[in-house]
Amino acid sequence: MSICTFGIYELFWFYKNWDLIKNRWAQKIMPFWRAFFAPIWAYSCFKEIKNAALQNNLSQTLPIVFLAVGYFIIQALWRLPDPYWLLSTFSFVFIIPANNVALRVNESINPSFENNSYFSGTNIIAIVIGGLLFVLGLLETVMPSG
Repeated sequence: MSICTFGIYELFWFYKNWDLIKNRWAQKIMPFWRAFFAPIWAYSCFKEIKNAALQNNLSQTLPIVFLAVGYFIIQALWRLPDPYWLLSTFSFVFIIPANNVALRVNESINPSFENNSYFSGTNIIAIVIGGLLFVLGLLETVMPSG
């Protein structure tokens, strides 16, 4: 989803996690802005997820510094010239470990927690349209101009 939405799904992921953190621990934060500035706030988000795992007796080794720094650096790569900017499309890789821990936390807190394991109609539309746009952009980047 991240590649097909050109990173917008990552912002949505951060927003949903910050919103959950805000509601679960009654913190006075603004989830929208923390998601909007995700590269800056990634460390704090990953730390909150790791702390939640520890509070729920889930033994987790989440390398939050590595993940946050990696996410920050790879997000900055979009400024590189063609075709090197394409590396920035893989920023979601640094979110995967935190997401896995967050899923385990939610499963331990709420036994009836159901992981979103299917694509909705909106997801499918985003994948098809975004995927086509991504492939066209990729072709434009790597193909020699006529």
